[in-house]
Order: sequence, then structure tokens, then C-alpha cells
Amino acid sequence: SNKDIFLREIVSNASDALDKIRFKSLQDRDVLRDDENLKIQITPDLEAKTLTIADTGIGMTKADLINNLGTIARSGTREFMQAVEQGIDQTTLIGQFGVGFYSAFLVAEKVIVKSKNVDDAPYEWISSASGTFEINEIDEAAAPARGTSITLYLKEDCVDYLEEEKIRDLIKTHSQFVQFPIELFVTREEEVETEAEVEEKEDEEEDAEPKVESEDEEEKKEEKETVKETVTRYETLNEQDAIWVRPAEDVTAEEHATFYKNTFGDWQEPLTFKQFKVEGAVTFRGVIYLPKMDQNSIFESKKKQNNVRLYVKRVFITDDAEKLIPEWLSFVRGVVDCDDLSLNISREMLQKNKNIDSIRRGIIKQVFNLLAAVSEDEEKEEDFKTFCKQFGRYLKLGAADDKTTTKQREQISKLLRFDSSKEEFTSLDSYVERMPEVQKNIYYLTGESKAAVESAPCLEILKKKDFEVLYLTEPIDEYAMNQLKEFDGKKLVCASKEDIEIELTEEEQKEFDGKKEKLEKLTQKMKTIYGDRVEKVSISNRLVSSPCVLVSTQFGWSANMERI
Repeated sequence: SNKDIFLREIVSNASDALDKIRFKSLQDRDVLRDDENLKIQITPDLEAKTLTIADTGIGMTKADLINNLGTIARSGTREFMQAVEQGIDQTTLIGQFGVGFYSAFLVAEKVIVKSKNVDDAPYEWISSASGTFEINEIDEAAAPARGTSITLYLKEDCVDYLEEEKIRDLIKTHSQFVQFPIELFVTREEEVETEAEVEEKEDEEEDAEPKVESEDEEEKKEEKETVKETVTRYETLNEQDAIWVRPAEDVTAEEHATFYKNTFGDWQEPLTFKQFKVEGAVTFRGVIYLPKMDQNSIFESKKKQNNVRLYVKRVFITDDAEKLIPEWLSFVRGVVDCDDLSLNISREMLQKNKNIDSIRRGIIKQVFNLLAAVSEDEEKEEDFKTFCKQFGRYLKLGAADDKTTTKQREQISKLLRFDSSKEEFTSLDSYVERMPEVQKNIYYLTGESKAAVESAPCLEILKKKDFEVLYLTEPIDEYAMNQLKEFDGKKLVCASKEDIEIELTEEEQKEFDGKKEKLEKLTQKMKTIYGDRVEKVSISNRLVSSPCVLVSTQFGWSANMERI
């Protein structure tokens, strides 16, 4: 529900207030005299149908209440609520009105704010969705010692926000990485010991006559009676550490593994990870993880991209930001935290925000840096093989994507791995290093299986000349190669297409020209026989032992593509 954001907004404001008092205390420690504990407390009241969020932050003066909350109530609350009632998408309204304190009125019919700033008397601000408000000075006893408490009088259809499980879920989703403790007032039934045993001991002390007890009596005596009692207390909700804000060298691999599993619900540790900070037009930090296994369902043609989570000042904004990462990197898990974005940014604004574009480019760059580092590390060769087995097709999808830039395709091409006629799991770089001097192109052949590709007649001359051939057996392979077109200045040539350039010696060329002239009438006769079923019949220099081979036209579909 879009109403859920009210708690995120209020908690975020409370965190800012705590930040301000902490900063002020560095210059004047005395400002913490009333309460040195910097925390946020949430108190639901089922009977009164109120939800109170209190902080021990810097608090607001009367002028603050008028200038901040008062201005909001006068200028926008009524319009905001009317738009909500008209059924306009609330995510759009968030961007239009700037939400923040407005969001309280999504769930509350009345809001009371009590605040005490160290430099002013305590005041109370009261408002409803009508847009009017009042401010009154209140007794010290009725106000927080320092800070602000916001009490929401919930609407009838919003009382579910008083439920413990609901509040826990909202804090876990949006605010689990807020740096100050967030405590929830809870009621529990617990077993407590009675005073029966103590009274029994006192009776025994009054009995002066010695008494020998059996083992059964001693065991019975040691058993303590308990009764159930109702107890109340505050429990901390956000004990998860925002590890990405710590220096990378201070975070252990074990901490990353725990964070990854807890945050993304994976039972396995990540294959590898990279913690980073990017500074430039927009500054952001975060951490990206590569899973060990592909968790995307083959039955979902368009899986929601929710694996990279966007935070602003540790407050969760969205995990549905397609602008943050391209579809072909949807296997990446990660967290990105940016202080330069507004907390109230809507999904619509995400699509148009220049800072988001900068973050997207930064994330893609970090992913490429991580993959390049793993691929070049001999000690992590098995890890990279695991990655390619699970996610290689995603990179090929990136190569085939029309939106992928030329530079990104070049980076992808260096990460691709294939089986070939000479090697298993070879890179294009390694292929080029093994090329004979006379070979000018990189050859590949697509097919249903490695066995089918290896036995193809169109490879005969390439094998004879010791030209290596890449075996491509995944459906996406040919799309990727058609987009890559070349690597390191060498054309990528499909061996099943017509007119592939086979580098011949002068003697081989002379022999071929003689055969071509001699068999010209035969090719004409065969074309007459086959008619429109074939484009043409020609003499080829690619065969060694087979009498003939069917090939595709230069710009037509290959046999494998037609099969797909």
C-alpha cells in the first residue's frame, strides 16, 4: 500500500532530528543533559486508536512549528487530501507535493505534535486534514524532555497500522538501516517465578528440629512455581547494520555473507561482492553481490527487477527501479545509498532524474569492474566458471540488447566464454592469441548441441587449415554475435553462411579456380533441378570429404536460427 510510506517519512524526520542534536552535542555536551539516549520510539494504543512516534532529537521551537508544519497545513494538505480522495496515484502525488509530513494524513484524521527544543518552551501543534492548525504552549510534564512526539489519530480503515507485525514489517522494509535505535512498545505474556519457594524456606528456618530429606523431596523443593504475567517493554526493531557506510576494509567477508543472506533471502553465500563509493556529479555508495545460482524463474517472461535496492540516507525508497539497472543485469543483487536524492522521489521522477542516470552508469561500471577482476584472477577461475554457467546468457542478452552502448558491448565481449574446437571455456582474447598468422576472421557455428556442431560439414576446410571454431549452443548466442559483429578488429563470421572468406595459399587458390570452371555446367543444372527451393548452387572451397553442404545466405537466417 502507498499509505505505508507515512511511517518511513516520520522515522526519517526523527532520524534527521537526532542527527542534528548529535552534531550540536559535539560543540555543547550540555544539550544532552535531559536524555543522552538518542532513539526513536513507536507506541501503538489499540484502545485510543493512536500511533505515537517519538524521538529524543533536537526538537522544534514555536517558530519551527509555524514555519514548517504550519506552512504545510496551510498550503498543501487540503489539495493533497482532495487528490487522494479523487483516486489519483499516490506515488505521483508524492513527487508533486513533496510528501514528508503530508503522508501522516494518509492514515490519520488528526495529528498532534508535541515538541521541546533546548532553546525554547515546549509547544503542541494540532491539525486535521481540513488544513487548519493551532499551536499552544504546554506544561513541561506533558511534553517530551527533549525532542518531538507525533501522535496520529488513525482513520477507521487504517487501524491495522497498530498491529505489531505490520509495524515490524514496515520498519524492516523501509527503515531497518536507520542509524539510531527504533524501539516498539510491545505487550508480552511471560512466565515469572512466584514467592512460594521463599516462603517455604522461611517456614523451615523456624523449625529448629533437624530434618533429613529424601532425594525426591529435594528435587521437588528445587522446582520453582511460575505464573503467567502480562509485561510491557520497548523492543529494538533495527539491529541490522548498514555495512555499506563503513570503510570497505573494515567489513569482513563473513559480515557481507550474513548481510547478503538476510537482505536478499538467499540460503547460500554470494559468489563474490564489491563494496564501493562513487564521487562525482552525484555521490553514492553501496555494495553489489553476484549470487551463486540463478534465482530467476524460467516461467516468468518479465520478472520484476527488484534485486537492487535504492536508499536515500539509509531510508529505503524502492526496489522497483528499472532505471537503476538494465534487464540483462537483473541477476545482480545490491544496495545503493545516495544522499543527493530527495526522500520523496516518486517512481515517475525516477524515470526523469539525471542523478538516477548517473547512478545507473555507476552501478553498471562497478559490475563490469567486479566481473573483470574475477575473470582475470587465476585463483577465482572456478568462481568465474560458475558465474558463466549460471549467468553467461544474461551477458549475451546484454550484447544483443539495442540499448547497450558500444563500450558496454566491448566490455561484455571480453567476459564471454565459449567451448571451441581447440579449448573448453575460452575467451575471445585467448582465441585471438591462438590464431594462425594467415587467419583473418573469428569463426563460430551455432547449433543445438556441441556434438551436432562438431560434425557439421561446413567446418571441414576450417579444421583442415587448423582454424579454431567457437561452438555456440545457446539460443541467445547468434543474436549476440550478430550485434557484436567484431572483436579486436577481427570479424565474427558464422561458418554456416555463404561466401565466408577462407584464406588460401596461391597454389590452393589456383586449384580451386580450375575446379570452379570445370564444374560450372553442373551447378547450373542443379539449380534448374532445385528451382526456387534454393537461392543458388555454387562451387565451394570449404568442403574436404563431403560432396555438398547447405548454407544460409549472407543476410539470411542460419539453420539453427530457423530451428529456434
